Amino acid sequence: MILTVSNILQYQSFAEAKVLSGNVGLTNEVSGVMVMEAPDIDTWGRSGQIILTSYFALEKLTKERIDLFFKMAKTIGISAFIFKKNRLLDEIPEIFIESCMKYHLPLIQIPKETSYERIILEVLETIINRKAYLLNSYYDIHNHFVKMTLSEPKIIDVLKVLQQMIHNPVSLFEKIKGTLIATDNQSTDFKIISEQYLPKGQFMNFDYTQRVANYPYYGSGDTHTQLAVAIPSLGYEQYELIIHEINEPVSDIDFMAIENAVGILQTELVKHYSIKQTTLNKTNELGSDLLHGRIEDEEQFEDTLNHLKLNKSEPHRVVVFEFSEDDSSKNLFSLLSSRFSDTIVNYSKKEFYKLVYVMRKQKVILILPTDTIDSESLKKRLAYILKKAIETKPFSAFKVNVSISDPTNLKSLATAYKQAMDTQKIIHLINKNLQIKDYQDIGIYQIFSETNNLDQLARFIPAKINQLHKDNLDLLHTLEAFLNVNQNYIEAAALLFVHPKTVRYRIEKIKNSYQIDFNDPEEILQLSVGLRLLKIIKQ
Repeated sequence: MILTVSNILQYQSFAEAKVLSGNVGLTNEVSGVMVMEAPDIDTWGRSGQIILTSYFALEKLTKERIDLFFKMAKTIGISAFIFKKNRLLDEIPEIFIESCMKYHLPLIQIPKETSYERIILEVLETIINRKAYLLNSYYDIHNHFVKMTLSEPKIIDVLKVLQQMIHNPVSLFEKIKGTLIATDNQSTDFKIISEQYLPKGQFMNFDYTQRVANYPYYGSGDTHTQLAVAIPSLGYEQYELIIHEINEPVSDIDFMAIENAVGILQTELVKHYSIKQTTLNKTNELGSDLLHGRIEDEEQFEDTLNHLKLNKSEPHRVVVFEFSEDDSSKNLFSLLSSRFSDTIVNYSKKEFYKLVYVMRKQKVILILPTDTIDSESLKKRLAYILKKAIETKPFSAFKVNVSISDPTNLKSLATAYKQAMDTQKIIHLINKNLQIKDYQDIGIYQIFSETNNLDQLARFIPAKINQLHKDNLDLLHTLEAFLNVNQNYIEAAALLFVHPKTVRYRIEKIKNSYQIDFNDPEEILQLSVGLRLLKIIKQ
């Protein structure tokens, strides 16, 4: 129990004491006692102190200096003033009472007969006993959690022990996934009304947020406070331990238990993260072997499918999420890309009951059984995942596209992966964001993407395009922009950041120098395809 001004008034040494300031500050915590000899309180004053004085040190000060003294006492956190009559002052000065009332400082008067020594001994005895009790409590709590750590407890076991110690329900919340582990389901339904950071006090090494929340289960009109402490962890997860102060406020001893619980929870979460990373690395390795067709031995192939829990009797598709930064997010991209990958995976797990995922730099690759999902339904579900993933503000600036292979058997997964990556190339060629395309959507480009010999692609590029590329890149880019906007001079100018007259001049030059008929749809089709093939070859 914390020692307060109200508590010390029950001591025998205060039997004849009078409180001159009403109920002001009687709940102030007391952590020490001192006799005042000089008015430089900013030098020797400490938070929680009770000051014993006969007013002698303040007697010759001006009103302004006295006001500054009490203002400083309030700022420091002095708990109370105890005035003792002496042979010079038989009555307490009015300015003393007024100043204590002004700054909400308790003022207690004791008779001449009461000795300072008696008060100091009684107060310090309680404080020393309290510190000894706290020390023993800390040892017992810490020892209990150390023994618990050696038994490799589950997270819920740690939470239950903490609840028993602090007599309030607790829960562990993971913000990114929205998962919650709680000791009391009734306390998990709440609405936060307000929150503020809690100043650090004794036994508080972590950062705490104090909230006022409404808990419908305990009465729709009632509010309770809760404490939330962020648990430092590895990876992208954001864990928060919540103490629901339903039964009683958290005490200083409770903070000892909470701090120890946070430590053991952090240890367990690091273990979970390490196991997860080991599993992920193994899955990435096996999944990559399948996607790149590196498994030739039949027994190894079967072992890989068993480990990844893939059913070879079902058709599968390969889905590739590929993302990059825009100019405004380059500094943050490297820090956020792994978190974004995790976010995509988590939403994918919620949307698809069975899947295998492989995580690569700027890519998340899903291997999905699709025997019951048609192409359009699959696109809708992937669109939902994409929408949820980029809703978070740090990710909203990412450029993300999704490509889907044709259904295939697991033996031909390498072919499906190539289809998905070829589709990504065509999406890049179109230069759009947030596209979801399957292999069938790229149409005629399948012919070219399936051709591994770049010289073969070059054969399909019209000679006029090759000559333009060699002679004048500005004219080539103007032609491309002009054809992409259906031969609209104004829109092409906007794309090129030039005046429409400049576009018109360049197009006339192209028409005359390279003998291009812009009214011939067949020639325009060949030129458009040629420009795109040129981009593919560059890539």
